[in-house]
Amino acid sequence: MMLSDISIEQIDGFSCIDAVISGVSKWIDTDYLLMFGDSWGFQYSREFNNDGRLSGLSHNSYRKLELLRIYCGIDIIEKDISNIYKVIDIIKSELSNNRPVILMINTFWCPWDIINYQKNNINHWLLAVDFDSDTNKIKCIDSEKAKAGMWLDSSHFNKGIIKYYLIKHDLPVKKININDILKNAFLRLEDESIGINRFNEMIYFSEDIINIFDIVKETEKFTDRPDASPFFRELYEIASGRNKFAMLLESYDMDNIPEITLIIRKLKELNNMWMAVFGMLLKAYYIKEKGLMYKKISDKILFISEEEQKLAFFIKDYLDRGKSDRILKDLNEYINYNKVIKEHIIIDLYEHFDNKGLGLKEKIYDFAELSNPKRIMVIDEVKDVDVINISNMKFKFSYVHRKKDNIICKGQKIAIDNIKANYIMFLSCSEYGNYNEEIKVYFSNGKSEDIKFVVSSWGNKLSKYDEVKALDGKLGQQINGKWEILDNRTSLFAKCYKLKTNGNVCCIELPNCLNIHIFAITLAN
Repeated sequence: MMLSDISIEQIDGFSCIDAVISGVSKWIDTDYLLMFGDSWGFQYSREFNNDGRLSGLSHNSYRKLELLRIYCGIDIIEKDISNIYKVIDIIKSELSNNRPVILMINTFWCPWDIINYQKNNINHWLLAVDFDSDTNKIKCIDSEKAKAGMWLDSSHFNKGIIKYYLIKHDLPVKKININDILKNAFLRLEDESIGINRFNEMIYFSEDIINIFDIVKETEKFTDRPDASPFFRELYEIASGRNKFAMLLESYDMDNIPEITLIIRKLKELNNMWMAVFGMLLKAYYIKEKGLMYKKISDKILFISEEEQKLAFFIKDYLDRGKSDRILKDLNEYINYNKVIKEHIIIDLYEHFDNKGLGLKEKIYDFAELSNPKRIMVIDEVKDVDVINISNMKFKFSYVHRKKDNIICKGQKIAIDNIKANYIMFLSCSEYGNYNEEIKVYFSNGKSEDIKFVVSSWGNKLSKYDEVKALDGKLGQQINGKWEILDNRTSLFAKCYKLKTNGNVCCIELPNCLNIHIFAITLAN
């Protein structure tokens, strides 16, 4: 009964249902990306807010399964679970006919999920691929903890099942061109004929983050997993929706049209910006002084609103005239430098370190925490050196068990001894998203220069900004008071920037963003 040739990949930004559908689509050799036609979405209504909860926030892209049926010919059919024994029989029948079954289950009843089992009630999508008649167990797969397949016994299944879905495919499909997709996206953001203006709603959302938002009340039923609360799930879908819409546009293979290429690039930038909002709000949950963080988040949302509106009207121009004269600035504009560096000046940051983020498998300091809650990077090896070389860059780095090893960025100013430099290098990572911030470099001649500093999340497999992967490790997390080393890979990243100002560096001002961690800084010529 086993469907041995089906698997589910983990794709950046995909929810569990996205991942399941992508796995099913690949198995039946059918494209699925047109289901993301509405994924560039946003909606915010103040009338639904209640006692500090911003319940009016929505990603507003609920037609995913409908679009999958219309444009991809795949129908995901929700079925009744009132008779649990009948459900088992139907699953057995589908599997025996070489058809997988989609399950929505409560993670509270998934024994392989060591973080959520018997702790957190979170809806999760799985794919049933096998049934053992001797034990009455169902084999499930997903893109995460059950990637290799996990058996769910009948007791846990009966208690945890929320919904199940049958799959039909090879249905007639409707064609849609890329211009119609873009037109629909624009009208979902602004349509004067029916009074829609999502950009204004983003402004209202930014104001309410400062004025009425109460993150404790918003997450009160999700104290162990605030990111699983409805508010954060909506925000995550808003962010990832921009990237999924970009993936849809990329599938049309129109690299020869510069406007389309630019639209795709800007959508990916917007994805990173919304993920930064998600990450900063999540960080705010864990800190006491939330006010300054809320102000920064509010300003970020205002900026995003402006960028979204610019992109939307760029699209409108393109649809109306076949081109646009509007200039969309590249917000990730930075230059990679891989020239041979003749001189490295190592900066000693030890007196500025205020966080312990690294550990060894056999040595994990109980007070270490690179990211909340109680998560660290367990590095694979420690070289017996004080300076590490990474792709033409050098950094002061050595692991010491109980010593702090990084700076949490709070706008600190790092005094430098008037060093002549043409380049500046950073060894860093971020948590809960990728970030585009500014680092200010001061020179002894009174001049200063802002660097567009970019940094990728320590949980990324690859850099989002062409950084060099500098250090590899695994995720260490304290679960039920005990450190567990999980299979998730983690990384630190290195990047070199050219200084445009001619002079001696006397100070470096770090960004005010608690989600960014600096492990080393080097100046160079």
